[in-house]
Parts: sequence; structure tokens; C-alpha cells
Amino acid sequence: MGNFATDLAVLQFTYSFTPKSYLQSLIQYNSRNNQVGVNLRYALIRTANTGLFIVYNSRFDALGYDPDDPGGLLPSPYRRTLDRAVLAKFTYMFDY
Repeated sequence: MGNFATDLAVLQFTYSFTPKSYLQSLIQYNSRNNQVGVNLRYALIRTANTGLFIVYNSRFDALGYDPDDPGGLLPSPYRRTLDRAVLAKFTYMFDY
């Protein structure tokens, strides 16, 4: 495969609104392919990791180029979204 070098920057945080409600995030930058990934998760917990989870994932190119630049050589604030998803999950434990 060969050798390669990359820089990976990671930013994580968690904020609890209440003991059973929190927001988590994970943001990563990968210098090898110049991409940024974002993962946000909001949870409303009932008991033992049961409850509602809403997740947002996005990945975009950090070296976007302006589509109006005919040569494509001038860096700009234009960013290209590679993928994006919103997911919802509800879990409930039945006790017999």
C-alpha cells in the first residue's frame, strides 16, 4: 500500500441540558483528503439508554472552489457537501 502522512484534527463536546437530555458533537478534519466531517447527536433518555435519539451527519470538501472561477484555481469560501443525513431512532424496553 505504501506510506502516507495525514493530520487529523478532532473537536468533541457534550452538553447536558438535564440528566436525561444531552447534545454531543464530533467534528473532524482530515488533511489527506481535505474533508470535514460533522456528527451531532441529541438524546432524550428514558432509562438505560432507551429513548429518542436524533443524529445529524455531514461531510464536505474543505477545499471547495468557486464554480464561477473558470480555471478553478482561486480558493473561495464555497464548500461542496459530499453527503448529509438526518436519522431518528426511538428505543423502548418492554418489561414482562
